Amino acid sequence: MIWRPPRSTLSSSSAASDVYKRQLIDKGIKTIFYPCIPYEQIEYSDAGNHFNCPMVTSYPEVIYNNMDVVRQSDINFLYPFINLADKPSFKRQMMKALHDYSFTKTEIDNASEKAFAELQHYKQDIRNKGEEVLKWLDEHDERAIVLAGRPYHIDPEINHGIPDMITSLGFAVLTEDSVAHLGHLERDIRVVDQWAYHTRLYESAAQVIKNPRLELIQLNSFGCGLDAVTTDQVQEILQSHEKIYTTLKIDEVSNLGTARIRVRSLKAAVKERDDNDFIPHKIDDYTINRVKFTEEERKKHTIIFPQMSPTHFGLFEAVKRAHSYNSVLYTPPEPPDGVLSLIPTFSLKKKKKPPISPQLTFHMKCFLF
Repeated sequence: MIWRPPRSTLSSSSAASDVYKRQLIDKGIKTIFYPCIPYEQIEYSDAGNHFNCPMVTSYPEVIYNNMDVVRQSDINFLYPFINLADKPSFKRQMMKALHDYSFTKTEIDNASEKAFAELQHYKQDIRNKGEEVLKWLDEHDERAIVLAGRPYHIDPEINHGIPDMITSLGFAVLTEDSVAHLGHLERDIRVVDQWAYHTRLYESAAQVIKNPRLELIQLNSFGCGLDAVTTDQVQEILQSHEKIYTTLKIDEVSNLGTARIRVRSLKAAVKERDDNDFIPHKIDDYTINRVKFTEEERKKHTIIFPQMSPTHFGLFEAVKRAHSYNSVLYTPPEPPDGVLSLIPTFSLKKKKKPPISPQLTFHMKCFLF
């Protein structure tokens, strides 16, 4: 049996990964390495943090606990928690995860160093290509679309051929990580900038507002709650310099008709601006003066958070207090007799405890570690 959570709670890439695991097993693959990665590498030191999204952080753990097939005795499903921002920790976790394969510490260390070096070469190749394309745009008086999204959006099964459609309309296409290093985003911005993928989006938007040959289209997976934060922030960055913001919601959509109309509309708007010699310029700041939450204020403020999971949220109050936060778990009172409660209830067969979501797992790990 393949366990599958409600599709409305997942991005299409996460839902597709369920099927991929089953396909690997059906093909006779006995060992599957699918690590949980809470932290991405630090690419921008002035960003608030460098978390991966909850799905990357703990979805492999959800897969293991809910798909019977990966727990079969002849299947070795490896899902260690590894930190890409901490080489010593990474090496220790890899040594622990691969202990059945008799690798020596020296072999793990050497392989890890080569892997990290190759990862940096790959990232630099992407950046070099981005700079090459920007130079080509200037030399040939052309325009490009920064097609900004998440790493999995490069998969044709997920992006549905949108990059090819855009190039057919006369634009070059750049990924956000090919130009983000040129952005130099001003901070503080309105959102809490703590997600590694999000930071690349904001940095690439900062480059787009400086380059008249670039426009930006954001690929948005509406099954991803975190994307709802990025769309507003990217829009604010672009509109602060009179750039046009376009977003395409692509989960579970295979018909490119709507997307083609949106891109054609963008092309027409850009052409009209060129015909009228319109040059975008700064009309507002996208930064804010953020008030710092000091240690002294921590003693005077109280965090009130709602009850959303009776099995798990009871832990939050104690964990926060252990970290010197005054916290109160608010539980709505029971309605009086004869009054209909609007609080949803859930029926679970065999009185099993509700499954903990990867998002909740992630936030609990943040508090605990």
